Amino acid sequence: MARPPLPNDGLSFTDDGDVLLKLKNIWANGTTHVRLTGTELIERLVSLVPRPRVNLVRYHGLFAPNARLRPTIVTANAGRADATDEPCSKKHGGRYFEWADLLTRVFEFDVTVCGRCGAHGMQVISCITQPDVIYDILTCIGEPTAPAKLDPAHLPESAYTAA
Repeated sequence: MARPPLPNDGLSFTDDGDVLLKLKNIWANGTTHVRLTGTELIERLVSLVPRPRVNLVRYHGLFAPNARLRPTIVTANAGRADATDEPCSKKHGGRYFEWADLLTRVFEFDVTVCGRCGAHGMQVISCITQPDVIYDILTCIGEPTAPAKLDPAHLPESAYTAA
């Protein structure tokens, strides 16, 4: 399992709303806790989030993509989607999953089954991306056209009394 960026038992809140982070090891100057405002804590956590679409695993040596001896240690089907038992797209030559298969894997709900009669084999007949057409369709069927209004984020009351 992935390790969280902060230990749950190492966080506490002060009376004025600051966050006390207990350090894993005592620093050379004797510091055992770091006091941060909520904004400072978020700034430090955000710096841990990787940039989008960047590989987090890099291979060196024999496992590097262009290593001369890589074919001798890596099997031909390693890392390919069609090497698994899961259904793959015939449209893309078996390398990518169909959209319906991905939705089924993520939400555990088969979108190709009709919700009314239970028939299999539903498929996409149109992909609408024009905002004015989407607005007209939502208005016609009586659905809201504006995104839901979200409440601003805030700490629970128990967080202020935990110190």
